[in-house]
Amino acid sequence: MGLARKSWRGRRARHAARATEGRQPGKACRGQGADPSHHAHRRARTAWRTAFPRPFGQGHARPDHAARGRCPRQPGGQRRGPPPRACRHADRFWSPPRPQCGGGHPSRAQRSATPPAGACPVTRLYDRLTEFAARPLIRDIVLLFVRIALAAIFWRSGRTKIEEGTWFDISETTFFLFENEYSGVPLPPEFSAYAATAAEHVLPLLLVFGLASRFAAAGLIAMTLVIQLFVYPDAWWSPHMSWIALGLVILTQGPGRVSFDHAISGRLADR
Repeated sequence: MGLARKSWRGRRARHAARATEGRQPGKACRGQGADPSHHAHRRARTAWRTAFPRPFGQGHARPDHAARGRCPRQPGGQRRGPPPRACRHADRFWSPPRPQCGGGHPSRAQRSATPPAGACPVTRLYDRLTEFAARPLIRDIVLLFVRIALAAIFWRSGRTKIEEGTWFDISETTFFLFENEYSGVPLPPEFSAYAATAAEHVLPLLLVFGLASRFAAAGLIAMTLVIQLFVYPDAWWSPHMSWIALGLVILTQGPGRVSFDHAISGRLADR
């Protein structure tokens, strides 16, 4: 430690002497009369700051200072020997650099997002709720709820087209509706009845189990648009827009981790 201190003081003295060499005492100095000491002091300070630059902000110890073995006194930052536990110059000459992606230092946005000690209680409560809602587990639970909600709507509609006490026997009322009330669909009535009943049973099951979830959501969105365009054009605000909104959430965000899609994608990624 003593050798390092002597070396540091010697370097400082050499920088100060180099900044003032070639100046004769008593020579006139512009702006300061006949006293050159003011400009010599400024030159020495400039040379010192050039040799030991100080980053932005108020200096404080770097968290990984001891782990990296760097000393902020030296321009290169590399120090010989084992890394010290602490550097007595860290508080004076070091400030953390601008954070990089994946670094240990918080970003400027994170520091600005952290509420001060005297922040409003409503602001603190809002920040806590936002942090809680951003957790991956909460996201997965919300996506599971959205999948079940959209699947339940079409499953209940599909069960009304089946004879009571049977698994998949389409009732005569269903054929009558597709021949008369749903006649605007540009497909044969019998084919439309079978296709709609099958879709309202298969696609909701895929959504609940999280298997081909985006495909199932896209199919239910297409069915909703067909109903909106050819059957009930006045039912956009209620309920067709809410059905499409639920389908778009699954289509854009995926089914979440509580699904077969997530398990299958993880298996494929391990290969």
